Amino acid sequence: MTTCIPALSPTVSVPSNEKAILQYSTTRTIRITRRLHKQSVGGWEKVTLASLWFLVSMAFLADISGNGYNDVIISYRYGPSMDELWPDGGRIQWFENIGDPNREQWQPRYVGRSPGMHRLRVGHFTRTDVIQIVALPDITKSSDLDIPVPVITYTKPGDPMSPSEWEKDVPFNSNFRVVYEVVVIPSYNGGLDRIMLASREGISFLWYNDSAKKWEFETLGTGMPQIPGNRFWGSGSVNVGKVHNDHAGYIASSEAMRGNYVTVYVKDEDALPNQFTGVRWTRHILDEFTSGGTSHASGVIHQVVCADIDGDGVWCYKPVDLKNGKFAKFKLGDVSAGRVAIGNYRSPHVLDFATVSYSVPGYFESPIPLVLLYEVTPITAEKLNDEILFRVPRPDAICMVDKVEFLDVAGQKMSLVAIPPCSRYPVKQGDGVKVIAGRVLWTDKDGKRHERTQAPAPFEASTITVEAEYHTIFTRYEGVLRVHNLSPPRFPSSGDEVYNLVGFHVRYADDSNEPICHIQLWTAGVNVYAGFHNHIGQTFAVIHACIVNGTGKGGIRTHIQVWWYRACQNMDLCGGQTQTGCLCSGTTGLDYPWHAWVAGNGDPDKQTFDVWEAFEFPPFISLTKEANARVLESGKYRLINAKAEAAAAVEGGDPIDGASLVVLPRSNLVCQTWDLETIPETNLYTLNSVSFASSDWPVENGKKLIRTRSLAVLGVTNFGILTQLIIKNSSAIRLVDTNLVWSVNKNDKIVLAQVGASQGQDWIFENVNVKN
Repeated sequence: MTTCIPALSPTVSVPSNEKAILQYSTTRTIRITRRLHKQSVGGWEKVTLASLWFLVSMAFLADISGNGYNDVIISYRYGPSMDELWPDGGRIQWFENIGDPNREQWQPRYVGRSPGMHRLRVGHFTRTDVIQIVALPDITKSSDLDIPVPVITYTKPGDPMSPSEWEKDVPFNSNFRVVYEVVVIPSYNGGLDRIMLASREGISFLWYNDSAKKWEFETLGTGMPQIPGNRFWGSGSVNVGKVHNDHAGYIASSEAMRGNYVTVYVKDEDALPNQFTGVRWTRHILDEFTSGGTSHASGVIHQVVCADIDGDGVWCYKPVDLKNGKFAKFKLGDVSAGRVAIGNYRSPHVLDFATVSYSVPGYFESPIPLVLLYEVTPITAEKLNDEILFRVPRPDAICMVDKVEFLDVAGQKMSLVAIPPCSRYPVKQGDGVKVIAGRVLWTDKDGKRHERTQAPAPFEASTITVEAEYHTIFTRYEGVLRVHNLSPPRFPSSGDEVYNLVGFHVRYADDSNEPICHIQLWTAGVNVYAGFHNHIGQTFAVIHACIVNGTGKGGIRTHIQVWWYRACQNMDLCGGQTQTGCLCSGTTGLDYPWHAWVAGNGDPDKQTFDVWEAFEFPPFISLTKEANARVLESGKYRLINAKAEAAAAVEGGDPIDGASLVVLPRSNLVCQTWDLETIPETNLYTLNSVSFASSDWPVENGKKLIRTRSLAVLGVTNFGILTQLIIKNSSAIRLVDTNLVWSVNKNDKIVLAQVGASQGQDWIFENVNVKN
């Protein structure tokens, strides 16, 4: 859990499941601001709910009417300032949400009143069958910070549409002064909610003892000590951070009211999870913000919030050594903020945050008051010596698209995009897409299906320009990482030089720190080349992507003999000379020639430039060209493991789901006979003996193969050309959308293994209809 320092309330429910932000002015209006479309830019619309005077308290939400939509609860008529309270103010009303997000001027209904009303929260404090509101003033008399304020609860009546005041209870009337923040602590076991206050008394924990039928409280920390001449002490804002399964992991606070100190309270190690009371809390000061030279006046911090965001303005404190109160500090935004709201504004799985500027006459007035939404990005960037390091999530670990624009080159913007599995992503006609992990698919206007992965086939080039029907590309089960750019026309220049931009590292943002690729950019004018070289002393795979081809004749050439050369058009993807088998010679192994990008010939006075990218991947075996897969006819086969010289079978011929697949000495047993069937219009197959072959769940390295009554789709891929296998007719059996193939372990069990990670991955398909 992370602590954010800058409110807006949580989101409002609307019929289309859109998210909305509440915004209110201290003088006149309260508005709901809703996003029109998730993919739109700046697509937010304001709708005025009400026009009222001095809306000070935080608007909060609950379904009071019972129609399934969150209603809005506010207090107003506070007065111009703490020194000018309106004695008849502090009115609380709820505004009915009928489910129409375009409706203005919502119907108000009365709840109650108390001068100086400043904070409202909703929960179940003394009973669980009905909505209750806890309401607290900050002060009750102008300029008087010494008079205690009441803690008030309102209980929803049987008829909430009635104009009468709600049932009112005052459990505490003389215990707390200058209450500036209220947090509801939900019950973790389905019981009653609790309350945490930040006040001049520090941090207090309040709860209703249902057994004793009375309210109780305990002071957890006293906050900032009283300083002579300063009328503010104690705590000003408070929130609770969850740590693993402990909902009472730590307490974050700003001290005192509108204070300068960021603090955390950590409980003793022997405390139980979710324990707030009866335990010692130790105060740690994390930070002190200057107050701009205003002596003995309120400081600059207005609120703290705890949320799981990893992701003058907003600062983020992340616990790194909770026991000793050590937190890492990050800056999330540069714009001054008075309140911050955490919410699922774009996705139910991702927390973003919104801020509103603090602009109150007589206190601090922001020169440009703004409501800002900060969309948390899982893609991060940092400087690594002279290069940039991008850390990206694994696509199968995210639930929504993330995109980061990182470079302008050749008149276009380049972006790094992470797309989750089984998703669609909009592209414009002519956009260029280079996949660096996973795969994308699209269908053109003629109905032809296209697929792109990390690399094209050996000795080939393929376009990275997308001309997709409906302007959409799709991902499969693994999701995709890609570099996205917008294709420009050729661009002219002058000079006769070669330039290199180094570069960008892309790694997975998890504990593995696994490299995905390194990206460099190059440009070369007419009649020049980028320098012949090879990577014989380095083990990595290079794929070249041509962004702009100035003459239309540039491309990769070899140094000694031009036995493979292909001019690349704009946005073409050229297969790189790699140590992973992209260039082969004869039947003995790899031929790794010298190579270079050679620009086309032309008039130097009419200079044009080639621009291309070099994507340097870790070594991989190319599984990207399914058309190279060996084609087997449907029929009956015996699957012979080349290493074990034994046949695949269902153990014991057992027809029960979950029976293991093993290898046995060759025989004519039925359990060693497999029906190979082609899935129509694909190069995919199913294998069926006494039942279909499948994998135990989850599908991962080392999992055993089992029988199942459901279909198991297999890609039978011939590795002969790619790995130069000498074994005749040897094939690998790969599960579709994985890099896992059938292998045999030391116990003669058939299991899944990473391609090339072990022996026993080669299989011979012996047609049983052929007489041996």
